[in-house]
Amino acid sequence: MLKLLVLLSAVLVVCSAQGCTNCQVDGRTYRGGSNFQFDRGCYRFSCKCNCDGSWNCPSSLTTNKCTGGGNQNAGACGNCQVNGGSYRGGSDFQFDRGCNRFSCRCNCDGSWNCPSSLTTSICSGGRNGACRNCEAYGRTYGRGSFQMDQGCYRYSCTCNCDGSWNCPAGKTKSIC
Repeated sequence: MLKLLVLLSAVLVVCSAQGCTNCQVDGRTYRGGSNFQFDRGCYRFSCKCNCDGSWNCPSSLTTNKCTGGGNQNAGACGNCQVNGGSYRGGSDFQFDRGCNRFSCRCNCDGSWNCPSSLTTSICSGGRNGACRNCEAYGRTYGRGSFQMDQGCYRYSCTCNCDGSWNCPAGKTKSIC
């Protein structure tokens, strides 16, 4: 059964000269607004680096180089292979990478999606029995909504009680 991977969407604050935010993917930098491809194992991903720094690689454009390029196994519900774990098609799962906790969905075709709006920071400390503050880019924020400016962008963010925070790309505004 063919198992596909669809990579995470992530918002990274790396400004480029064109006013778009670059994307950081597997140690490489791609210009905001550009299309790019990269290979991981048998899979070739065709991706889009969005101007806000998020990126996505649709499963419909992902091919398996080891089996001649097919991208689906018709009629079967596949598992997702993610960071050494296997997840059933149709299930939700989480995994941690660095300071980020990704909340993902394994699709029936074996692809998987981890929207940036559901990604949280897990590196913030705090006290037991009380809400933790969020540490974001050298500043401390209390629980609730906050805004932060990075380069030409204003992010509307949420600080959660566990110290995690997220800044959905859809709420980001250009301020330059």
